[in-house]
Amino acid sequence: MKPRLLALAALPTNGPGVRIGRGRKPEPLQEVAGPIGGISATALGPDARPVRAILLGKTSEHNWALGWHQNSTIVVREGVGEDGFGPWTLKSGLLQVELPFDTLARMLILRVHLDRVNTNNAPLRIVPGSHGRGRLSEAEVQRAVTISSERLCRAERGDVWLYGAPIVHAWLAARSAG
Repeated sequence: MKPRLLALAALPTNGPGVRIGRGRKPEPLQEVAGPIGGISATALGPDARPVRAILLGKTSEHNWALGWHQNSTIVVREGVGEDGFGPWTLKSGLLQVELPFDTLARMLILRVHLDRVNTNNAPLRIVPGSHGRGRLSEAEVQRAVTISSERLCRAERGDVWLYGAPIVHAWLAARSAG
């Protein structure tokens, strides 16, 4: 087995990805949790904590596109009636809540690349600066895409990106392997 696949070996292969919630952290991913935590602490301070993890893997059997959007939810253990939080949803068996924008705006996404990403294998598409425009409606997201230049985010194997959680982003289906 190629070394880059060792972290994925124990994960299900019958779908496009795995949502990782409390108590569902796959053992192979623990080896990268320490270094990623260090990157988070450098960017956000020592009190930074992970609130969501999604492992995505595109294959010829599981290849999809995702339209333009802003992230807005995190996984939580239980629903608490906190002002500004909601609506509450259940996704892949995990309870999620939409965050107030000021909370979301203080969060970063760390994206770890296990493979090289080029223009043919579904690079992340972003609208630069959109994370600072507030919570956008669907129409406002489309307007941001129209008036701003989209950027394709290419990466080398092992690269780690940090970006503002509310950035407008999307991706196409892969056209070929990296």
